[in-house]
Amino acid sequence: MFSGAFLAQTDPDPNSPTPVLLTMPQSPRAMTSEPGKNPDSSRKLLESTAYKWNSRVDLFVTNLPFLPGEGANAFRAFGQDADGVHYQFPVIDLRLYDKREKSYRLTIELRDVLADREAPSEKGDILISVAWRGLESNRVRLGIGATGGRVSEVEPLQDSGYRPPRDAILSPDCF
Repeated sequence: MFSGAFLAQTDPDPNSPTPVLLTMPQSPRAMTSEPGKNPDSSRKLLESTAYKWNSRVDLFVTNLPFLPGEGANAFRAFGQDADGVHYQFPVIDLRLYDKREKSYRLTIELRDVLADREAPSEKGDILISVAWRGLESNRVRLGIGATGGRVSEVEPLQDSGYRPPRDAILSPDCF
């Protein structure tokens, strides 16, 4: 016989939506920004930047009706290189990006936490996704050391459909 307390579902809608990683217009490439800079000096969104292994990058994510207290610890970030090798990246921070669009900046560190692997064997794009409440987002391209490469052979990619403001400038009320 079992005894004890069970936690009840507190979400009024248990059917959580799937998170969406934002891409640049008409592109499968992740919309990114460099983290840790003053928002006034880091207002440009970067499309074709390649990041170094062990560096941090801000990804942009939407479709997230948070519960009170939910934050960066509710996310997992994953990558897959052109050879099919899988990585899990630590999620460092989550900040509001755009109140109107209900989008967020999710900071990840490009290092594998599961198998402590080195950087992918060849420079170029990897496929990256995030998971929230067990639901995985779309997979988008992110350059490691360079952009391009064979990653397109792994899986077809889809545009997230998001269209950033024409000048891709953050508004001060987003912070």
